[in-house]
Amino acid sequence: MAAISDPRSECERPYLEARSLRLKDRTPGFASPQTKPHRSVIETRGELDRTSPLQHNNQVKSIADNNLNIPPHAPVMMLPGAVLFPNALLPLFIFEPRYRAMLAHCLEQQRMFCVGHVRPGVEEVRSLADVYPVAGLGLVRACVGREDGTSHLVLQGLARVRLRGVVQSSPFQILEIQELPPKAVDLGATRELSAEVLELCSGMQPGVDAGDNLREQLANVADADALADIVAHTFLRDPEARQDVLEAVSVQERLEALIRHLRTETGQEL
Repeated sequence: MAAISDPRSECERPYLEARSLRLKDRTPGFASPQTKPHRSVIETRGELDRTSPLQHNNQVKSIADNNLNIPPHAPVMMLPGAVLFPNALLPLFIFEPRYRAMLAHCLEQQRMFCVGHVRPGVEEVRSLADVYPVAGLGLVRACVGREDGTSHLVLQGLARVRLRGVVQSSPFQILEIQELPPKAVDLGATRELSAEVLELCSGMQPGVDAGDNLREQLANVADADALADIVAHTFLRDPEARQDVLEAVSVQERLEALIRHLRTETGQEL
């Protein structure tokens, strides 16, 4: 399950869905939707295992630079402790029947679904109020089915979206979604904030498998929008802190929230 810290909880909480995995090797890039999926995957236990996009491409630009066709509605996987950022890579293990059906639907359609972050203390999602309203929409970049019907996949974050009305509730949820594109920025302010983010990162250990030369790669990310999301995904360990950054649509406000949480996690609160 994407956020299970104790494997036994999958027996106790059957509505939860994915178990984390990561790529074994460092081969740059992932299979495109039209090509054969990457098959070098392993299952891991413990804290949600995220992987940094810098591990696979050291010339990261904001995915918002591309022309994306965001659908008006999409399936939603609701997970505790899981936050999907644009530009980030989230490996998942799909085993629950409803999410197997959801994955089959996605692969037949646009290969997209959302990851909704379940609020703390919620044992079973009964309404949209149990999930944070801002989620990440992702594209299935690689998917490997197993003989028992389960699947490993890698989800690439595409966009922030707001979860709205219910289109379908069974066998899996499909919700109306509204894209939340980044707001216009003050380049001078974001340049200073980006420099502070990089300075804070220099003394931190990443919370994900980020590969070699991480600091050098981060310095090469010129887009403040992408930098904020990549750093939040790579360094922030608290899911609520990651959610706070995800919900910041303004890039300047996002960088400010990120700095605040990085200082908290390093004990440097002002």
